[in-house]
Amino acid sequence: MLTLYRRHVSRCSHARDRFYKRCRACPMWIQGVLDGQPIRRSLKTHSWERAEEIKRDIEDGSRSAREEPPITVEEAIARFLADCRARNLNPATFRKYRHLTEQLTAFTRKDGYRFLLELDARNMRDFRSSWTVGPQTAAKTLERLRSIFRYCVDSDLIEKNPAKTIRPPVIKIRPREPFSEVDQAKLLAWCNCPVWNPAGDKERILPPHSKTPTFLKLLLFSALRITDAATLTRDRIQDGKLFLYAAKNGRPVRVPLPPDLVKELEAISGHGLFHSPQGSKTPQTVSDYWRDQIKKVFDHLGIEKAHPHRFRHTLAVNMLNNGSSVEDVAAVLGNSPAIVSLHYAPWVESRQDRISEQIRKVWAQPAKLLRVK
Repeated sequence: MLTLYRRHVSRCSHARDRFYKRCRACPMWIQGVLDGQPIRRSLKTHSWERAEEIKRDIEDGSRSAREEPPITVEEAIARFLADCRARNLNPATFRKYRHLTEQLTAFTRKDGYRFLLELDARNMRDFRSSWTVGPQTAAKTLERLRSIFRYCVDSDLIEKNPAKTIRPPVIKIRPREPFSEVDQAKLLAWCNCPVWNPAGDKERILPPHSKTPTFLKLLLFSALRITDAATLTRDRIQDGKLFLYAAKNGRPVRVPLPPDLVKELEAISGHGLFHSPQGSKTPQTVSDYWRDQIKKVFDHLGIEKAHPHRFRHTLAVNMLNNGSSVEDVAAVLGNSPAIVSLHYAPWVESRQDRISEQIRKVWAQPAKLLRVK
């Protein structure tokens, strides 16, 4: 006969009553004799109901009476990554999970945590403290960390999610800043006449690739993410229009391109228009190469706080300032109208002018106060 009891820790107020059921902080144990063999082991759960289920499984033979060795952190991570592969996650998403699991493994080895059951909210907060990223990236990383432990909970590898109670950092959402008219003029002037002045630049910096002007104009007039632009193929341009499925969210993108840009793209030989000179076709490698190329141009032209995503912000604001609806801009960017309104509305001059005019009307006709009986 097997008996359940709660093995109270020394600091528990019910340490002297091991059959007290309402305690939720102390682990459940089982003790007795089964088939002539003495049993006394931890059930690795704090729930009395879950302990009853394990006890029934042991008594009917569906679960081994011997104590199973605790699962290690590395084994749990290996199972999680195998599940990610089976789910056919986006390569970029899988890469982020793999990077986070590598960080978690290094942290547990450094602090001497071998088993998954040893991880709790306290040491997960210590793990978060080791991150050297901004608030927004930290919030996304915390979401991924919760997903890892949620898989462990769902797979009965651990009882509680140690990252669930960790609060995310406060994120101050700022409007997406587009390129100014002056910066846009600089970029277009350089693209139409790419001049590279070695004397004015740092030594040992090679000039940008010959396709860089075309690549910059493609970003400026298509609102493509840099990975989509870097992996663009010839068959995606037909009748002066660009059509593809965005790599990040899989949404279709249809954008007409300026005739001069279409001619430049048609003049490029090969199926892949912007594959790196080394011949790599890996999206991450190709996009990193072109990030380096356009950074050279930004530094050369003196454009500060420049990054590839500002091209998307610029086209969005230009469309809104020219009368496009929020829904149309959202269709081009592959975002929701709510996201477009949140990030780009402050930069739309026509909207700001309309708000200013409404406020001026309030000056001329002050609101009347009515007493409600």
